[in-house]
Amino acid sequence: MFENFKFDALCVLEEKMNSRLKVKEAEEKAKIIFGGNFIGLFEACAVLGRNLKEKELNSFASFSLNEEELKRYAAENFILLTVPVRMTVEEIFAVAPKLFIFNLSDREIISLKKEIIKPGRYLVKKEPKRLSFNGLMMREMGMRPDENPKLAEAMYVYALTYLAGKRRMLIEKICILCREEVERRFGKTHLCFQKDVDTAIKIGAWPSQIPNPSIFPIKRA
Repeated sequence: MFENFKFDALCVLEEKMNSRLKVKEAEEKAKIIFGGNFIGLFEACAVLGRNLKEKELNSFASFSLNEEELKRYAAENFILLTVPVRMTVEEIFAVAPKLFIFNLSDREIISLKKEIIKPGRYLVKKEPKRLSFNGLMMREMGMRPDENPKLAEAMYVYALTYLAGKRRMLIEKICILCREEVERRFGKTHLCFQKDVDTAIKIGAWPSQIPNPSIFPIKRA
């Protein structure tokens, strides 16, 4: 019985080592394409203090996009980041509490802290882009050429680069719409994710004095 247990343990260990090797091979290719604009699985785990099981490792052994698609995104000034595990807004805030300030009611904060980001790899535009006139018109008509990021996505991106000591990967000054909405006196408005250089990120209702939002694409890779 002891021999069988020992054999099973060795098999599990070997399988986990194989999974790690596959992840490393996949990420070596990503590093060649994105250079310093890439944070891989093991670096993200180390920064966040997380350990993954073998089944979780397997899901990072390949990319959903092919090499040519990844090269195109790299050429378009995207960075590539890894989310090892499902995280809520509350958990992201807990790992980098000094980075965020919520200008919202307690009830709104409690509700938003349940929002999540799913595990996987994410492509993030290094710098938000202003909508063109046509883009603004399409948005006014309910057509959205680019989705606003979820709050959890935007928070994670800035928390990970901050904790990894790679803040320069992203532009410091930012003011974007998030997908979530809050109720205000004259109806619902989107959340605003705003940061100036060397300041904390303020999360609150979109201010009326800023009529034209920027787009900040965050896409699953």
